[in-house]
Amino acid sequence: MQDANNNQSAVSGQKNSGLRQFAVKMCISFSLAVGLLIAGECVAYYHLPHAEGRGSNYKPYVIWQAHPRLAWQNVDAEGLRLTSHSYCGADEYTIWIFGSSNLWGFLVHDGETIASQLARKYEEAGRRVCVRNYAQPGYASTQELIALMLALKRVQKKPDMVIFYDGVIDSYLPCESEEIDAHQGFNNFKRQFESWRSMDEAGFSYIRNTNTYVALQRFARLRSLVTDAGAPRSIPPERGVELARRTMDNYSKNMEILSVLGAHYGFHHLSFWEPWLPAAEKPLSSEEMLIRARGENDSSGERRAVRATYEMFRKTNQARLFYLGDVFKDHPETMFLGNGDLAPAGNVVVAERIYQILQQPGS
Repeated sequence: MQDANNNQSAVSGQKNSGLRQFAVKMCISFSLAVGLLIAGECVAYYHLPHAEGRGSNYKPYVIWQAHPRLAWQNVDAEGLRLTSHSYCGADEYTIWIFGSSNLWGFLVHDGETIASQLARKYEEAGRRVCVRNYAQPGYASTQELIALMLALKRVQKKPDMVIFYDGVIDSYLPCESEEIDAHQGFNNFKRQFESWRSMDEAGFSYIRNTNTYVALQRFARLRSLVTDAGAPRSIPPERGVELARRTMDNYSKNMEILSVLGAHYGFHHLSFWEPWLPAAEKPLSSEEMLIRARGENDSSGERRAVRATYEMFRKTNQARLFYLGDVFKDHPETMFLGNGDLAPAGNVVVAERIYQILQQPGS
């Protein structure tokens, strides 16, 4: 009997000892996990970009407005890119110009943007005009139309001329999602917005908001270990013309609305389809050849679809719509800094063409 009690005590002691060892190991493991997470959060926080001086500000209806990132990028109190040679008094002829990154001028100084160069042309001709640059990086023509409506509601001095300068963003959007009329990054915005409902539900979705998770995702994308949700879809060759028609139809309808607004508020309007290097009608410099060659092996088919769009706009004969894909046909020097971004010299040439068209009777 005594032996049985001793055996039970020994077994019980072994169990308690095993539980204590397991508890100690669990505590050590948990401490290590917490320590690694804290270390990962600190390292990721240090290396990840911070919001100050970067990115965009949220704006009602149009979604975002660019926040300058470089010393030579300046905006006024309304968040609009500053335009040199512009005189915005009470009596000056006023031009509002809308567009996306290439008009906003990511890679050029304030005085080198297309808007500034257009104002300079008027100044050199002895005429003071007010040119306001409403362009925003990533904007599509529908966002620009909404931005125009918002501006018309706020200001006392209405514009005399409204210019839309588009092309690249509107051409790419049908390749990004199946939405008929969507802004850039629609799928990401949609996913982010709809994820808000999970904040009130049980789960571990909060992990996706940690610095460590964000840093690992960014590293994985750089190493091509995962596919970015915003990456272009695969576009079959036969769909290129269909997507081009979708862009043309959407843009034409936006210009119809622009015309209605012009008739009501008393301004003239013109639209310009901007140059794009892969479809540019120009003798390429060695730098431009290198830029264009980087994307020639596009397997998604989106570049082919955008080419089809540019070809359709080149052939169109719509009133008050001007195709600028041939604006550099007599310029073998470098005009492009990227597929869409222009060098300062390219902005000068584009502004010259726009100025010439504005001087034509009826403009």
